[in-house]
Amino acid sequence: MTEQKKRRRRTRSNGGGAPAAATVATTTTASGRVVPVFAPWNWRTFPVYFALTGGLFFGIYLGMFAAIIAQDSGSDTALTVMLVGAALAFGFALSRMVSRFMVTRGLFRTRTRQPKT
Repeated sequence: MTEQKKRRRRTRSNGGGAPAAATVATTTTASGRVVPVFAPWNWRTFPVYFALTGGLFFGIYLGMFAAIIAQDSGSDTALTVMLVGAALAFGFALSRMVSRFMVTRGLFRTRTRQPKT
């Protein structure tokens, strides 16, 4: 048999895998608890919009379904208007997600903007 060359093993650092507590930004509350400082959240992003519209649509849809099961004979006009609005917003979110997927797969190209003259 041929003799195989042994690979050099990497040495571990003494700190372990997790960052030390001193490197994480923290703040102290009035009660003395130490809590981490989080980065500011950008709420006007597509994932937030998609989650909001998806939750609204499915929540209102389940509400209408529960009313049908309970045989509620009340006026459903306001609920229907809310469902249509949520469906339009969720449809816009789905269309944006599908079109971005198609652009990344190369199924169609984005339009180049013509300079204004």
